[in-house]
Amino acid sequence: MNEKIIELKNKLLLKTQQNRDEETKLTTAFESADKMYTEALDTYDTELNNHHQELEECNKEYKERHHELKQLEEEWHHRQEERRKTEEIQAMMEKKEEEQRKKMELLSRGAEWIQAHCKGLVARREAEKARKKGKKKGKKGTSDFIPFLLE
Repeated sequence: MNEKIIELKNKLLLKTQQNRDEETKLTTAFESADKMYTEALDTYDTELNNHHQELEECNKEYKERHHELKQLEEEWHHRQEERRKTEEIQAMMEKKEEEQRKKMELLSRGAEWIQAHCKGLVARREAEKARKKGKKKGKKGTSDFIPFLLE
């Protein structure tokens, strides 16, 4: 029985040694796998942080460009409004100038009419005076005198 105990003890020691060796292998494999997992996780986290930073930079640049675009749109609308107002003022000025030109044309025609009639009146008075002088020499005592024409 002692032999049996010794044999069993030897088997136990052998099995214990085998288990330790296997445990060491498994622990080494586990630590290696854990190290690889940690490295992969760290790499993933680093890449994700880099992508996140790139995304933040892109969003920041997008916001800046969007803000610039809004400012340009506002300026464009402002200039369009100024242009519209300028065109309205120009149209009003052209209309006023046309009205003034028509008034001046009417006044000019009226002045020409008055001048023509005045010249005609003066010519008729002079003709009347010349005619009366000719009548006075020939006939005395006829009265075709129109006082308002002689003045």
